[in-house]
Amino acid sequence: MNAAPELQDKETACNRFETIDRVVREFLTPAEGVVEIVNGAVRETPALLLPLRVPGQPPILKLVDAHHVTGSERAKSADGSLGDYVDGCENHLLLANGYAKLAEIVGGSSMGRDASSSLKIPVAAGF
Repeated sequence: MNAAPELQDKETACNRFETIDRVVREFLTPAEGVVEIVNGAVRETPALLLPLRVPGQPPILKLVDAHHVTGSERAKSADGSLGDYVDGCENHLLLANGYAKLAEIVGGSSMGRDASSSLKIPVAAGF
């Protein structure tokens, strides 16, 4: 099986940090230091949005929100720089989003399509 275009010529190791980071970046825009080119233009709005919190919502929506917010927290080192994503927190749904994207990339390339419709370019550290 051929690797997806964005995975070619790279080590294809898939680790926890990169999986969580991919999902977190989908919520960010150039204002937060993430530039993503989609169909030849800079994406100015988040690629993913959390559901709006409203009275009477199904309990799963609160859980989705909590998993994404808590799971995206990063530890800070003594010098104040951001480290790895924190361990020991509820992040199953955040990781599920990452796995879904991986399946989209691999599945799309195996179908002869370029499943990677965007190019992500980090422009700042510590977002």
